[in-house]
Amino acid sequence: MKVTDTAVKGIEYQYTDEISREMRLAETKGGIPPSEGLPAELRPVYELAKQLHGPTELTQDAIENAQERKAGRFFIWHPYETAMLLRHFKLSYDEYLVMAAAALMHDGVEDNKDVEIEDVANEFCLLMDETSLEPDYVADSWLFIQVMTNEYEGLDGYIEYIEELKESPQVVLLKICDLIHNVIIEPMPREVLAGKERKLRKRELQIATLKDLCEYYKHSSIATNEGKEFIEIVLKELDQPEECIGAYPGSENHDYWLSMVKPEELDLAA
Repeated sequence: MKVTDTAVKGIEYQYTDEISREMRLAETKGGIPPSEGLPAELRPVYELAKQLHGPTELTQDAIENAQERKAGRFFIWHPYETAMLLRHFKLSYDEYLVMAAAALMHDGVEDNKDVEIEDVANEFCLLMDETSLEPDYVADSWLFIQVMTNEYEGLDGYIEYIEELKESPQVVLLKICDLIHNVIIEPMPREVLAGKERKLRKRELQIATLKDLCEYYKHSSIATNEGKEFIEIVLKELDQPEECIGAYPGSENHDYWLSMVKPEELDLAA
């Protein structure tokens, strides 16, 4: 029985011929994001997020039942890389734990109608209670998740939802990172958008919302010099014609934007 080594997003795995098909399939979907990219205290929350989105392991059933993005990667990459984007705003360690936990979980309940929100909330809070955070911070983290996942109907409902987000600069920052990922880091493929007026309008609305929230952040109570500099880079990207915005394969800024979510050592405020 031959044993082969391969690497998926920086993590080395060993697999036999019997499961090499699953490994190859997982590689085409991006593999599973490495937990090493997160503080040790957040890794149990990340495991909970993986349970909601899948896959938790590289088996055929787990891979086939995992949620996927339109771009083809496992969905778990979206909340994971949303948490990675928060590193560019020079948050304190406690602020990062609170907000990254919310980033990891922000789509978990919304996209899983079969789970009870109370069950997820209880498990999430139990995991967060094991961190070094004070109880009030734990409560804030779950509140951020709830605000981020509020449902709305139509354009008027969306506008009202965005205005409600502005009651908390922390939630605005979470939404900024969420939109940066959806609009720039992993935009919907052009072939999916082509001829789809509703999807094109949604993208245009996301771009306009991201611009608005970026301006809000620059004048918010949690803005840092490093965060403002990163926001200016985002706004420069958004000032291009719509068809030029986003890290599409072959685009000029493709490698740069992917480097912005690469797992690496955290550089947080003291």
